[in-house]
Amino acid sequence: MGVLKIGIVEDEMIIAETISLYLNRLEYEVLFMAFSFDDAIKAIDAEKPDLLLLDIKLGTKKNGIDLAAIILKEYKIPFIFLTANSDAATIQKAKHVKPLAFMVKPFTQTGLFSSIEIAMSNYEMASKDTLHQSDHLFIKVGYQYRKIFFTEILYLETCHNYIKIFKQDGTEDLVRKSMAEILELLPVHQFSKISRYHIVNHQHLQEIKTNSVFIHAVELAIGKSNRDVLLKKLCESRVESSNRDYN
Repeated sequence: MGVLKIGIVEDEMIIAETISLYLNRLEYEVLFMAFSFDDAIKAIDAEKPDLLLLDIKLGTKKNGIDLAAIILKEYKIPFIFLTANSDAATIQKAKHVKPLAFMVKPFTQTGLFSSIEIAMSNYEMASKDTLHQSDHLFIKVGYQYRKIFFTEILYLETCHNYIKIFKQDGTEDLVRKSMAEILELLPVHQFSKISRYHIVNHQHLQEIKTNSVFIHAVELAIGKSNRDVLLKKLCESRVESSNRDYN
């Protein structure tokens, strides 16, 4: 799991450098600074950021709204608009390309942090269905949003008002979510609830017994009804896989 990787698209170098400084202080990773429409496209293609901070006015014929339309259609990367213009006409144009947040210059480090918080929260809510077609999700660990790949997860365990995520590299993360909330973010074909305490990743299952399952030598209890559901899912996955191979 890595920190949020952010690209900056801003035609004024001093502002871009200031944003980069703020992001570094907030312990996010700045992947690139692009100063024009064309530079931004090249950087997005090369770096694949998790989030973009996008100035509406780029000093060229094609502006940030034009770039946002391409990002929305081809890249599916969440973005936050930056602008010195907060007039109704600008905001109305910006709304059509569905930014996750809107920041008016000048802004502070605290304001930037708040906008990223709002943007990633909105992205999580808006992407519950589309995330199931991806290979990762964003989760908030402490004060930061981080990217975690589904393949990294061994199993998840409820811990009061938190979910503890056990990962393949032996590390653990604590996320403030309920089991119901985390299940909405996980692909149903890859993860199953096996008890009121645990969710397992099918990919890492080593053995299924009558009352328990094993993942990386860890034994977890499983109820009969949950076991039946798990076995049915595994069977369906094998059938789908066989059909794909056949076709």
